[in-house]
This record gives sequence, structure tokens and C-alpha cells, in this order.
Amino acid sequence: MSLTLAQTVVLFLGPLVLATMVGIVLWLTHETETDRLKRAEADRAIWLKYQAERKAAGE
Repeated sequence: MSLTLAQTVVLFLGPLVLATMVGIVLWLTHETETDRLKRAEADRAIWLKYQAERKAAGE
């Protein structure tokens, strides 16, 4: 059984294209440590504000 040229191209370039797409998605969605810290601080501030509002409402 011999592979046609198209099958050979797909066989070798398919995984390369897939790996490139995965790499691009990971690169675009990665988060640095400073981004995580800023998000954590914002989440904490929102949580404290929510707790203060609940306490003021008498819950």
C-alpha cells in the first residue's frame, strides 16, 4: 500500500498544524503572575463590598 502525495502531506502537516493552533491558543490565553494578582485583588474587593452591603442590609 503506497500513500498518495495528498495523504503524505496530510499525514505530516496535519499534526504540525494542530500543534501550531494549540500553541497559539495557549499563547493567547496565558496569564502572567501580575495578572493573577490583580484579578485576585479585584475579586477580594468585590467580595468585601458585597459582604459590607449584606451587613448594612441586616442580613
